[in-house]
Amino acid sequence: MTGAWYGRASFTPQELQRSTEAPPAILRVAARAEVRAVLIDEVHRCRDSAAIAASLARHGHPFAVPTTSRRFRRLDTVLLRVLDRDPDQLETAFARLFAASPADRVLRFLDEQSSLRDDLRIVASLPPAPYLRALAGNPLGTP
Repeated sequence: MTGAWYGRASFTPQELQRSTEAPPAILRVAARAEVRAVLIDEVHRCRDSAAIAASLARHGHPFAVPTTSRRFRRLDTVLLRVLDRDPDQLETAFARLFAASPADRVLRFLDEQSSLRDDLRIVASLPPAPYLRALAGNPLGTP
């Protein structure tokens, strides 16, 4: 493999759309990651909508929704710090998550329904350097 695509871990959607030399495997992975991201977003919306509806039915207001655990808030904070520093890491992260783990494990993780063991397996599939740098800026004792 030669050219601009050799050795790269992530690509912008614009690069993928206008490319004539991108290997088909890269295009397939990028397309699957984009579809999965859209589906995951829709699952979260449905879950959030269901929680709001349940709160309205039980309490007469939409504010009694379950809170996110500290563990998931910390994981979210680290990811957001990584993305703030390098937005291209999003594509890399999703591609690695789904390549290294069964989809049901990744979806449990994204739905905040995973076990600590699942979380450790998921985190181990990510490139360590950006996440360790973000974690250094986010001690475990802070959200």
